[in-house]
Order: sequence, then C-alpha cells, then structure tokens
Amino acid sequence: MKSIVTQRVGLKDKLYVAFQFILLGIYFVNICPLHYDLPGSVKYMGLTLAILGTAEVFAAIYQLRKHLTPYPTPTRGAALIVQGIYKYVRHPIYGGIITFTGGYSLFSQSVGRLMLVIVLVILFYFKSVYEEHLLRKQFQDYEAYKRKTFRFFPFIVISV
Repeated sequence: MKSIVTQRVGLKDKLYVAFQFILLGIYFVNICPLHYDLPGSVKYMGLTLAILGTAEVFAAIYQLRKHLTPYPTPTRGAALIVQGIYKYVRHPIYGGIITFTGGYSLFSQSVGRLMLVIVLVILFYFKSVYEEHLLRKQFQDYEAYKRKTFRFFPFIVISV
C-alpha cells in the first residue's frame, strides 16, 4: 500500500501556479507574430540551451520523486534534498524552465516568447522567495544550505 503525501496549499500557492501555467500556455501558443533574425549559430545555441533546460527539469523532478508538487509549499514529511543537482542550485526546475524557454525563444526567434521569459524570471524569483520562506520554517538546515547554493543557475547570483 502506497502512502499518500499530503500538503496544505493556500491561495498564494494557487495564484503562483495559475499564473505560471497561464504564462507557459501563452508561451507555447505564441500569439505574438513579431520575430527577429539571428545567425544560425545563435539559433542552434538556443536549441542546445532548450535541450539542456529540459534535461535539468527532468533531473530535478527525478530527485524530488514523490515530493514533487507544483506548489511552493513543501509537502509534509519531505526531506531537504542537498545532493545531485540540488547541491548547486536550490530551484533547478525553475532554472530549467527558464533555460528551456530562453533557449527556445532564441531558436524560434520570437519576440513574444522572449518577453514572456522575462516575465517568467520575475515570477519564479518571487515564487522562490515565498518557497524559501516556507522551507526555512520546515527545515532547520535550510539557511545553511541556502548560503552554499545558487537560486536558479550555478555561479549566477539572483537576489534582491
């Protein structure tokens, strides 16, 4: 018999997730007809980034397994994962989505997609701040872990 992982999510959790899925939906529909021209090498660098971002998301999802949730609120009984990709980055799923969407925006040469990536970065920044507030409450070691890792990308500090 499998145990069910429960979680209490609030309105803020639901709003972050709803906004995230709306933005990603608009991104994939690509309603903005404006495009720009890039050299082939830059386009294919974008495709490479999209592939790497996808791999990062899948690696992070695999590490979270049963504690995976779209909501910022951690599941009850979750453990603080500090190995694998989480040894370097606190939010690899967000970072992977940013890398994928940014890379694919370059590959597709879409102005609208590129603008949405900027909005996604802002959304993920605030979602991660909220999530980290909750993680500090749940995990005594979170603050020490936070000091040793980066938010979305290794060696790139994004903080305010």
